Amino acid sequence: MHISTLIGGLIEGIVVSNILFGLVIAQFYTYTHHWKCDPMWLKCLAITLVLAETINTVFAQRVQYVHSVLVLDYPVALMRIDWL
Repeated sequence: MHISTLIGGLIEGIVVSNILFGLVIAQFYTYTHHWKCDPMWLKCLAITLVLAETINTVFAQRVQYVHSVLVLDYPVALMRIDWL
């Protein structure tokens, strides 16, 4: 397996993840303008889901940074399990 195959797939996955994250943020923004009549538990659920998606995207960005910037010159380090 070549490094370019690994990094290429990782970058494509991150691009799709960022697009979906943008859609989640746009939906949440639209929802906040129309949530006056919704119960409190539904508002808390929406906020929790947006926070969880934000944390997931941050971790995915860190994985991309580690594998495509920090350890690209040292391919053996790709075998190491990251803290994520």
